[in-house]
Amino acid sequence: MKKFLTLLLTVALTATLAITGTVAYLTDTDQDVNTMTMGSVQIDQIEQERGASGLTDFTQDKPLLPAVYTGSSIEWAASADWAVANDEAWKTVALGADKNVVDKFVTVKNEGKSKAYVRTIIAFEGEAINGTDIHIVHNAKESLNPAVSGEFEGTEYITDVVIGGVRYDVIVYTYANELDPTETTIPSLKQVYMDRTCDNEDVAKYGEKYDILVLSQAVQADGFDSATTALNESFGIVDKANAAKWFAEATGAPAPTIVADNAALQEALDAGAENIILSDNITGNLTFTQAKDKSSTIDANGKVFDGVLTVDGKSGQIMSSGLTIKNLVFRANSITGDACIDLGKSGDNNTRYTCNVTIENCTFDVPGAVGIKSYTGGDKNLTIKNCTATERAHSLAQLKGIDGVLVENCTVKSIRGINFNNSLNVTVKDCTIDVDKYGLRFGESDNSVVEEYEVINSTITSDNVDGDAAIVLRAGATNAKLTLDNVTINATTQMSGHESANIIVK
Repeated sequence: MKKFLTLLLTVALTATLAITGTVAYLTDTDQDVNTMTMGSVQIDQIEQERGASGLTDFTQDKPLLPAVYTGSSIEWAASADWAVANDEAWKTVALGADKNVVDKFVTVKNEGKSKAYVRTIIAFEGEAINGTDIHIVHNAKESLNPAVSGEFEGTEYITDVVIGGVRYDVIVYTYANELDPTETTIPSLKQVYMDRTCDNEDVAKYGEKYDILVLSQAVQADGFDSATTALNESFGIVDKANAAKWFAEATGAPAPTIVADNAALQEALDAGAENIILSDNITGNLTFTQAKDKSSTIDANGKVFDGVLTVDGKSGQIMSSGLTIKNLVFRANSITGDACIDLGKSGDNNTRYTCNVTIENCTFDVPGAVGIKSYTGGDKNLTIKNCTATERAHSLAQLKGIDGVLVENCTVKSIRGINFNNSLNVTVKDCTIDVDKYGLRFGESDNSVVEEYEVINSTITSDNVDGDAAIVLRAGATNAKLTLDNVTINATTQMSGHESANIIVK
């Protein structure tokens, strides 16, 4: 309506001018068609292997077997043999004749009309970064010779990314140069092989197939100062959460649930989300309620939690339920309870009997607090791996009547170490315990079940404050069988309460 009224007014004014005098119209026109080439970005991710007559497309389902070679390491083609960008000579490089090594040359070609920045993200099943089973031959930035040192702006490593319920290590290759139309990058990944020491047990960990997931991203180069800036602004940074999301979308696997605050995390736990990733620090108490066929993993990616996480077992010993807590830093000046992770609630039998709880790669740094505590007994299957209790903590764990406890590769610097009380089937393996008071304590003050305890490849150091020994067997464990296999004890009082116990030292 507004445009229509304006048009009428213009016509009226023109008519008025025409009546009062002569109107001279001085007009001119010029016209041109201005064209701009559309800047399209299109890439082709190329995966190849050597064939009888040169490179050919990568063949799926190739057998991956332990490498066969002479000597203590495989000698691959020197990095100097790999040519600089725009040179296809690298494709003809002889990589050695060692048996059972699988070629997988990954490159990216710019099929579009504009210069592009690209990065390739590769996920390797299991542990390929620091693992001992699977090894890769690749063009990480730090391994390139000076002639090609600028080809990769950065090579990032991300461990323990869960995609479709499977653990992967992820490596990010950001190609530093602007990739011109028709140009192809040098390869990121080159070869994969299994360590020659692998046996049937090692192979069985990966199932029938070993998966390598490859994803490449590209964005226009113009307007950006660097490849990393361009790619991060366009797609987001490559972190554990984004890597899991992108590969889930690409493979059709269930996407992780990414949460940034307490309310969202509690909602995800209540909904039974299987794979939860924290994108920010969390404050406030939380509860995971166990239910049939409900298992959740919280991967904190190094974020900090200020609160208490309670596992509610519903007094049901629900063996089809489980909870894994990974990569979380428990840090606060104080918390509402006496422990960071509660297996059940103190004084509440309705929450007891938790099952299948794993705490992995977590740090407990709360003054006077216990890392993990159980209250009523009857819990089943607790695993504590790669965890640390700092000097501020009371102890790593205070456990009561848990059937099946594994503590592996933990560092305990807290005031006390680990109290197992009357727990059954207990193994402590590859741990370093350096405390003021007791390092390990078994049995309860009142007579309890007689059980076997095993400590393997560990060091226990105690300052014997308040007369505590490095290893204490309380009254309920006086008839226990304690096996110490390759254990070093540094303490004035190494052991107490063991006079009637069966101690086996290997």
